[in-house]
Amino acid sequence: MKSHKKISWNVIKYSLMAISAIVTILLMVGAAQTTVFEDDFSTNLDKWIPFGSPSPQVLGSIEGRSGVFDNNGDGNCDSGVVSKDAFSLTNGFTMESDIFLRVTNPAGCWVDAFIGLTKDNSPAVNSLCAVPKGILFRIYYAGDACWQTPADKMRHAYLDGGFYTEGGAWESIGAYVSADAYIDSWHKFKVVVGEDRYVKFYVDDTLIYPSTNKIDPAILEGKKINMDGRSSGSAGKVYHDYIKLSGQSPIASLEVSDIELKQDGIANGLIRFIIKASIHNKGNIPAENIIVNFFDGDPEKNGKLIGDQKINLLQPGDKIEASIGWIPEKGTHDIYILARNGKANLQTKIDFKIINDVPGYSQFDYQRRLGCPGLCGPVASACIIGYWDQHGFDNFINGNDVFALISALKARQATICCSSNNPPPSEYCGTLFYLAVPGLIELITEKGYFLQMSVRTSINYDWQTLKDHLNRGIPLIVFSDNGNHFMPVVGYIEEGSNNKWIYAGDPAGTKSVWDYSNDLVRQGYSKAIVLEPTGIFGTITATAQCPVYLNIRDPDGLFITRESSNIPGATYVETDINGDRDPDEVITIPDAKLGDYLISVTPKPGRDHTEKYTIKINYLGTIITLAKDISISKIPDKPYIITVTYNGIIQPPMKAVAANHEFIQIGDQSAEAVGSGSATNNIKILSGLEM
Repeated sequence: MKSHKKISWNVIKYSLMAISAIVTILLMVGAAQTTVFEDDFSTNLDKWIPFGSPSPQVLGSIEGRSGVFDNNGDGNCDSGVVSKDAFSLTNGFTMESDIFLRVTNPAGCWVDAFIGLTKDNSPAVNSLCAVPKGILFRIYYAGDACWQTPADKMRHAYLDGGFYTEGGAWESIGAYVSADAYIDSWHKFKVVVGEDRYVKFYVDDTLIYPSTNKIDPAILEGKKINMDGRSSGSAGKVYHDYIKLSGQSPIASLEVSDIELKQDGIANGLIRFIIKASIHNKGNIPAENIIVNFFDGDPEKNGKLIGDQKINLLQPGDKIEASIGWIPEKGTHDIYILARNGKANLQTKIDFKIINDVPGYSQFDYQRRLGCPGLCGPVASACIIGYWDQHGFDNFINGNDVFALISALKARQATICCSSNNPPPSEYCGTLFYLAVPGLIELITEKGYFLQMSVRTSINYDWQTLKDHLNRGIPLIVFSDNGNHFMPVVGYIEEGSNNKWIYAGDPAGTKSVWDYSNDLVRQGYSKAIVLEPTGIFGTITATAQCPVYLNIRDPDGLFITRESSNIPGATYVETDINGDRDPDEVITIPDAKLGDYLISVTPKPGRDHTEKYTIKINYLGTIITLAKDISISKIPDKPYIITVTYNGIIQPPMKAVAANHEFIQIGDQSAEAVGSGSATNNIKILSGLEM
């Protein structure tokens, strides 16, 4: 039974995030057993904390079953999973799983599988070779390579099980309990703990062993489900088909689902959002006095409370919406949703990813003005160009004239106008994908950004690759084979296998700015155009306009000048980047190093002392203007400094420079930072739509 909802929202940077999957928490009152946890492994391991190497995995189908768990452990250590949820089972429980052990090499060893509960409430799974169990039931095969097995016991399968008793001892079902009848086919393994705390072990509903002692009550309080073992293939493979836990008490089982983010207007130049979530009582008793908290940041690490909502009563099976208004500041945000009801304490993970300041131009607005239906290509392209115009490439749109930009794109992308808003199927109109790309390159070249911006394409982009771009802060122009439609894609929602894109407004004008739709790009069928700064992969680009030369020394003392360089891969190009027929200087340095880069300036021969220069540095999407319209006569006699850090580049305050460089920083030469960088797999961009 699939109840897990993993919803991802990555904004750049509104990373809405919380803790795990759907967590089912118990309110103990005492009655018949009810399912409190179940996973049929039809999707992924979001309900679990995996451990071990090689990592456990979910298989689509094997041995005649679909959705199968493989612990994947090797001959040295177990691999497996521990549930993210902890359970209170003081009135007893039933745990069951179908297990298949396939013996492929009788001479091998290390093939076994467990079900059980952890001994500790918070086991340190990542530092252990095997998770300590409070109660377990397993099947294993002992081949010739199992050197600890007596020779007369080799080449047989066995059952193993046991638990900690209330006296602190370990009670076992016995040594070498034959399981030869249970290999090479599926069998149901079940552990039953009664209200009296006596334990019974079953295979296919046949009683294997009844306990003589009671289980330690501590093993029934706050423990986690554990499945692990070794499935290296040396002797064979072993699989779980599902896992189910039932408790001896009625429950108020809370679930968070139907997460939504909606735009709710503009406040003080920033977008106001409403975060919505459905709270569902999936249990069989009423849940009272539910408090739903919305936090900006981890509540256990001084997260800021955005607000809360109280739900007085939620009957079994009922669902109610909780919501909160939010005007986020610019920057990165981790949003946690916490639902509390007495002992119930539910947190759910929501990772929406959105680049939140891509303009959402409407196709309808411009096709009327241009008299040209079918403008989705130029309008989608304009949305992405408009984004970069706000982040350091401000020559793209002259005087906020979006109409002129779209007109230029229409011409350069060879867009054919439709006869109407709903052209007949036989009529071809719009923009061909292969013409959209050279049109963009032509525009970028005309604007003087052909060295600072790159245009790349990919056919049949996979979901993960597109996610990676969005996670780094790179919006995309996506052409959907599903609808023959160009879209400015600015984010995604990942809910299991149900993947959706988020628009920066639909160029057809039919969606709200931050809405999303079910009929977006089909995974594996989209074509994408990626427009990005060339420094996005760790390349520093330094440009000097007009009357000066540049010299750069890196943190290791290597250098590049117009005449020579000993920095691997670095280039010095003289080209006209601003269209004034006067060569400008462009230095690119790949694979930037952490530390200080010293940029010194020398005037070109014969230039007038009143002529002015501008220097800009581009790294990971961050543009720092070191000098803007500075006269040659005011060139400092010491270098400018930029510092590459793990979080991008900064222009540090005045400081002494290491002696081997013989320079010191002098003041702030009209520093103008746009955004902030990151040396990791994403970039931090000023978030929030400024009006």
